[in-house]
Amino acid sequence: MDSKLLVAIKSYIFSTHQTIFIKSTAFLGQNQSIQGILSALSHTIAK
Repeated sequence: MDSKLLVAIKSYIFSTHQTIFIKSTAFLGQNQSIQGILSALSHTIAK
């Protein structure tokens, strides 16, 4: 894997994690955060 791609994926996952964590903490708590991270991961891997 290209290292630039790896960095892009990591930063994408990190920023997605941050957004989901903030939203889910405000609304529904941890469960949605975890689901969101898993779905973000699977979408990234699928690409």
